[in-house]
Amino acid sequence: MKTVFAIDRSKLRWGVAALSLIGMLVFIALEAIFGVGFVQSALGAVVVLLSAGKGDLRSRFANMAIVTVVGGVFGFLSYVTGEYVWLAAIVLAVITYVTGLAYGISRNAGNAGYLLLLWSLAVLIGQSRDEYPAATSIAFLLGGVVAIVIVA
Repeated sequence: MKTVFAIDRSKLRWGVAALSLIGMLVFIALEAIFGVGFVQSALGAVVVLLSAGKGDLRSRFANMAIVTVVGGVFGFLSYVTGEYVWLAAIVLAVITYVTGLAYGISRNAGNAGYLLLLWSLAVLIGQSRDEYPAATSIAFLLGGVVAIVIVA
């Protein structure tokens, strides 16, 4: 039983953990200063940039455009179903299933699906703010467009 809980401390990546913590604190500070819409747009830009993949500009642009549109749709669906647990569970199950299918296409597509699943969870967590549902999708779409413009 000791080996189950054994941790090889030499494999821990303290720098990555520290950067993740700093990134989260920056997002919290930005939300406090600029509001949740800014944070959603920034998160959308980060998700789209991370899912761009490698290769020529045309294929990266296509990847980013697909993730931008799908992220907007997933964000909207997550927001409007967040009030009802059973609907939210169905939406998350579908997004998780689509993510699994995306891994069958390519690792990059699967990673993009996983990031969009995290985005949907973030929307569900923040859904209690009583904001306009379309604003969540628009914020993600805006962030995605900004990321595309930066890369292009």
